[in-house]
Amino acid sequence: MAGARGRLRRRDPRRHRPRASRGSHGRRPHRAPGRGRGNALAWHASIEPLARARPVLAVDPLGEPGRSIQRCPLTSGADIGGWVADLLAVVGAERAHLAGFSSGGWAAMEHQRAGGGGVAALTLVDPGGLAPLSRRFVRWAAAGALASMLPGPLRRRSAGLVNNGVLRDDGLVALLRAGWSFRRRVPIPPGYRDEELRAVSVPVQVLMGARSALFDVGALAARLAEVVPSWRVEIVPGAGHSLSVEAPELVADRILSFPGTEQAGDAHAPTGGS
Repeated sequence: MAGARGRLRRRDPRRHRPRASRGSHGRRPHRAPGRGRGNALAWHASIEPLARARPVLAVDPLGEPGRSIQRCPLTSGADIGGWVADLLAVVGAERAHLAGFSSGGWAAMEHQRAGGGGVAALTLVDPGGLAPLSRRFVRWAAAGALASMLPGPLRRRSAGLVNNGVLRDDGLVALLRAGWSFRRRVPIPPGYRDEELRAVSVPVQVLMGARSALFDVGALAARLAEVVPSWRVEIVPGAGHSLSVEAPELVADRILSFPGTEQAGDAHAPTGGS
C-alpha cells in the first residue's frame, strides 16, 4: 500500500506541486483521490484488496478536509483536473487506473478533459458530473449529517432509513464530525453534455448504487448506454451513494477486473468525493 500526503503548492493560478510517496512494491501506485468530508478514507476498505495486485496511492483531494495543502482557490473544472494532472506527473504515472468516488469521479473526468496524460483507464464510483446536482441529493446529505449526531446504536439503525451506509461505520462518522468546521469551497459540477462524454478516450466503467440519491440511476444508465455504449455501466442492488463504503469488496473487484486494467499497468489511483 502506498500512502501520500499531498502538499500541493502552486506558483500560478493553474499549477499545483504535489509531493507524494511511492509504493513499497517498487512500481508506480494506483491513484485514488478521496471523498468529500471523508477524503481518501472513503476507500479504506478497498485499499487492501487493490494493493495485493498493484501499488495504490490514495489522495486527499484539494478543497476537502485532509492532509493535502491548498494554496489558492479552485474555481473551475480545469482547476480540479489540473491538480490531478500535477499529482500524476509528480509520481511519474504513465498508465494508471484512476478511480474516483462521488466528486472524485468528476475530478477524474476533468483530468481527461484536460488531456488525460498518465491514465489508461477510469473507474467512476457513483460519480458527480454525469448529471446536474439534484435537490434530492442535498436533502440526502442533510439527513445523513443530522443522523450522524444521534447516539451510536440509534445512528446505526437509522442508516437504512436515510439510505447512508457511512452511518454504520463509527470511525468514519467520527472523522465526519471532525470535519464539520472545514469550509468546503469547490465548484459544483454542472453535468456533462453528450459530446463531452464521447470525448473521453480511455476505457471507462461506471458503478452506481441502485438507491443513489445523486441522480436518477435508471435514466443515467439509459443515457450512457445510448451516448457512450463502449462504457461499462453497472447498477449495484441495495447500495446507495456511499458505494465505496457499502460495497468495498465489489468495488475493488470491479476495478481489478475491468478490461482496461490490462493496459493500466502502473497502479490504481482512487480519488474521493462529496
